[in-house]
Amino acid sequence: MSIAIRATFIGGLAVATAASISQAQFDSTAWRFAGDSARVETFAGRSALMLRDALAYMPAARFRVGTIEFDLNVSSALGFVGVQFRMQGAGDYEDFYFRPMNSGAPDATQYQPVFHGNTGWQIYVGPRYTAPIVLTHDRWMHVKLVVDDDHAAVFIDGDTIAQYIPRLLGPKSTGIVAIYSRFTAARFANVRIDTTRVAIPPRNIPESETPSGIVPRWRVSPVMSEGRIAAKTTLAPDDLRAIRWTELPATERGIVNLGVAGPRSADTNTVLAALTIQADAPRRLPFRFGFSDRARVYLNGRLIFVGDDTYRSRDPRFLGTVGLYDTLVLALEKGANTLIVAVSEGSGGWAISGAFDASPGVAVSTRAP
Repeated sequence: MSIAIRATFIGGLAVATAASISQAQFDSTAWRFAGDSARVETFAGRSALMLRDALAYMPAARFRVGTIEFDLNVSSALGFVGVQFRMQGAGDYEDFYFRPMNSGAPDATQYQPVFHGNTGWQIYVGPRYTAPIVLTHDRWMHVKLVVDDDHAAVFIDGDTIAQYIPRLLGPKSTGIVAIYSRFTAARFANVRIDTTRVAIPPRNIPESETPSGIVPRWRVSPVMSEGRIAAKTTLAPDDLRAIRWTELPATERGIVNLGVAGPRSADTNTVLAALTIQADAPRRLPFRFGFSDRARVYLNGRLIFVGDDTYRSRDPRFLGTVGLYDTLVLALEKGANTLIVAVSEGSGGWAISGAFDASPGVAVSTRAP
């Protein structure tokens, strides 16, 4: 849930030479704005920038490590309010934001890496990415985000760590910082960006358990149109011959973040994720899998499953998070079998995950047959 600076806003930026850059004033000489509504106003006794479905950034502020802090005033209305940093021109950045309507809930906050503009909050869940921070509504609270090389800490109204992020997964290089609000109105004041490195003592937050038998890597196609696949009940060799495959690893909980494959648009929002299953004889093999948002599964060119795990598709409370929710029994032929999952994304996390129980005489790989 974020608003990204498009490449047209990033070109030709000046590099900051000072270690600390303060707000000064919210004006067009220091700030750039994108989105629907952004205005400077006096609010609750402070000069503030109001953002609603909008984003603001300072071209002079280039940031990799250090401190980003600001005063924030939000209501309890539905919305997503946060900060993006290490932003690169291709739409890659780190993203930390609040869900003000979820104050005190396990997902009151969210950290996610963003690749090619593809968000991934449905993939990155649990205590390494979210926290039950209690947020104050309709009064100023002070937010401080301290970023070290590969981890970060969040402070709210004090010197006690409210959330520790043990591993930053996005860009490692210097980039742009932006503040933003989506859906709701949020006020920012006293913004300060300091590029002086602050050491954060590491904390041990265990990773979520990876399911047994997880597939560690998938063969993935370039991004293509969902319409190219949606009507196909079979995939012929000609449909696959020109594809230039790459391999992507499974990471969090055995999930492959397909957003790494490339930028997505309304017309190009699908990739093929493939495996080769070698069997020493005809047999049936259970395949546990998860995906986001929509999937079509083909075995040896024949369509055997169509599913939709979009946000709220299962029930009104279903968030579209990724897990091994479905199982197919694959009818394998002797020799090389090709399993292809066409995965289409709407928003929130583009992903595939799969697992097989150990089975004698069966070998799973990413090698093309």
